[in-house]
Parts: sequence; C-alpha cells; structure tokens
Amino acid sequence: MTTIQEYLNGKYPTLQDKKTAKKIDIREINEERKDQGITEKLEGENLDLSEYPNLKKIWIERGWLKTCLIDLNISNCKELTELDCHSNKLTSLDLTNCYQLKNLNCGCNLLTSLDLVKNHQLESLSISDNNFPKPKPINTFTKLYLCLFCLLVLFYFGLDFLFLLKLYVK
Repeated sequence: MTTIQEYLNGKYPTLQDKKTAKKIDIREINEERKDQGITEKLEGENLDLSEYPNLKKIWIERGWLKTCLIDLNISNCKELTELDCHSNKLTSLDLTNCYQLKNLNCGCNLLTSLDLVKNHQLESLSISDNNFPKPKPINTFTKLYLCLFCLLVLFYFGLDFLFLLKLYVK
C-alpha cells in the first residue's frame, strides 16, 4: 500500500522540487497513476504539506483515496487559495497561515473547531457535517435583558412604546 505522502515524496524528492509544486489534486494523481498502469488508490492517513510553500490548490476528497486522511499539515502553505479536503476524518485543521484562502470545503470531517479569523479572503465556505459543538440556547435572563435593552432604546429615541405594542398585538 502506498500513501499519498509516499507518492508525493517520490514525485517531489527535494525541497526545491516541493517549492515548484502549485497544485495537489488527488484526481490528477490517480489519472497519472492510471496512465502508469497502477489502478490502486492511494492511502490517506497523514499528509504533511508544510514543505510545499507555493501550493495554491489542494484537492484531496476521500472518494479518490483508499482510506481517509486523518491529519493534514498545511501550516506553511501561505499561497493557498483553495482547499478541498471534505469527507475525510480530520479532527483539526490549522489555517492560520493560509492568508490567501478563498475557497474552503472541509465538510464531512470530524472537526470540533475551526479558526478562520485570519482568513479575510474567504469567498466560499463549506463546513457542514463536522463535530462542532451546538450553540447554547439563550437563557431566560438573557432574553429579559435583551427585551429591557430594546425598551430603553425605544424610550431613548422617543418612540411611543404603547403605540408599538398595539401594532405588535394586532
């Protein structure tokens, strides 16, 4: 069994070779292997792409691998604009250095958190079907506080509360 990491290490054996890579697309990799007479899909497991600083696109969907990715390191991929790693078993994904990221699809994984604070270029985001915690419901005290705040705002701006209440009740 060959992992995607082993395949990439063979295709890009030196650091200089890794710096020339702009795209890693599992579909294209499978086509290259098919042209070489290899039909077996690559294993996912762990993939460290931190030595590929000039990658712009990473597309590694589970359906094109024999087994899921469980770890993906893209910590040094500062040029990355597109990442599609959906339908794997990733539990974490560090995007803090991916400042150029525009398209992210990491749905159908096992993520419990995702920090997108530094990803100001995002245009497309798909994060459904992960293990993110459900938001806590607003408690009664918070609801009361919000109602009182709204009343104060209405009073402050001189709006007739009884008039608004009559409109609401109708």
